[in-house]
Amino acid sequence: MEGGAGRPRDPAGKARTQAPVRTTDGAAWHARYIDLGGRRRRKGRYPTKRAAREAGEALIEDLNAGFGRSEVTLTQWHERWPKRFGRAPRTVATHSHRMKKYVLPHLPAQGAIPLHAVTRANARDVQTALLNAGHSKGHVDDVVSSFSAVLGYALEDDLIDHNPAYRMRVDPADPRLAPESPRRAPRYVPPEQVGALLAHIHPAWGAVPLVVVATGVRTQEVFALRVQDIDREQELILVHQRAQQHGGSADGLIPGLKVPRGLADRSPEERGRHTIFPGALWEQCGLTGLSASLELVRRRRKSGGLLFPTQSGKVWGQQNFGGRVMAPAALKAGVDITLKDLRHTFASALSAAGIPLVEIAGYMGHSTRQQGGLDNTTTRVYAHPTGESRNAALKAISAYLASAQSTAAEIISRLSVPVAR
Repeated sequence: MEGGAGRPRDPAGKARTQAPVRTTDGAAWHARYIDLGGRRRRKGRYPTKRAAREAGEALIEDLNAGFGRSEVTLTQWHERWPKRFGRAPRTVATHSHRMKKYVLPHLPAQGAIPLHAVTRANARDVQTALLNAGHSKGHVDDVVSSFSAVLGYALEDDLIDHNPAYRMRVDPADPRLAPESPRRAPRYVPPEQVGALLAHIHPAWGAVPLVVVATGVRTQEVFALRVQDIDREQELILVHQRAQQHGGSADGLIPGLKVPRGLADRSPEERGRHTIFPGALWEQCGLTGLSASLELVRRRRKSGGLLFPTQSGKVWGQQNFGGRVMAPAALKAGVDITLKDLRHTFASALSAAGIPLVEIAGYMGHSTRQQGGLDNTTTRVYAHPTGESRNAALKAISAYLASAQSTAAEIISRLSVPVAR
């Protein structure tokens, strides 16, 4: 962004910083600097004056070191843009992974070409290579979107004049697309099938599907739930963070939920939501004196209070749990169930019990629409579950859990009876 498009006001030849200024809305700061041509410019939006000043200093350091508009290559920019633009760690990781694995290998010189020399034909080459490799339309579009995002940051930094990958998408009728496999739609799962799953799942993790079907949390959210966020008196739990897709260290949790975004710096109460957590779950989750083993207590302490830490006290990866725990148990039980199915089951069970849809939306973290506008604040902060609806919801879910656990107990008793020879 230019801060004065006229003739140069200062001697050209060396870039230097100027004091940051507030944005027009007063919510952020612009970095200010004088470029190599002597023109005063502004850059980006930063939450603090210090961040804006540091961004400006980093920019002129590169400019004065010879990394001007014509010298920066795509590979250099790929390494530098995360330091120039404040983005969530997951966004940085996603763009960096796609660029390194799917974009740069299909460009001339592995992407070591000047930024201003990148053309739309290069983006088309990436698209073509991925289609010929059999990737889906969704995956190819996601990769090119990341490519476009990285080039978009260069456009904001005034390193290029246009974004050659902007809005490039695969035509749905493109004959190079491989036939799509039928998508499996989430479904309502009867309690008898959940009971069959519980009878065959590893005892240490049987509470995970029960919690999903009883609370309606997302897969990302269930592995980030904490014991200290449970309100036992009201039978509620505060959901305010997510687990990284691949799990890992307990300090790698993502603050905030899928909707709304931009609340990472707020308190858990401001960025989260409450959903029901029936007392019928406490024993299965190891929350009572009799069911809480010393080993479980140790793992929870090590993980910072996670409800479901791994055996080593870390965060479960979603695919890892599905592949190592859910899928084998479902196969043995002869049922087809995913954690997402159980989230849909939660919504279906409450809807069948007559719980208002706005209440269900609040429990599940869905936004509501009022007069055509999206209203997240109402469901997140002000629309607390009413006592009457909460009691009805707890009653409906507790009945579902009792039926599932009864089926599980019956199957386990049958399996434990020795076969007569």
